[in-house]
Amino acid sequence: MTPPSDNNDQKCWAIVPAAGAGKRMDTETPKQYLPLGDK
Repeated sequence: MTPPSDNNDQKCWAIVPAAGAGKRMDTETPKQYLPLGDK
């Protein structure tokens, strides 16, 4: 088994609950379709 510090191929996944219309964000795009970071 490779130690975590030697494995650079790891990926991180997150589930971000983003319900609602996003009216306070001043956008017409629903929050769940807005980019997060550079994605």
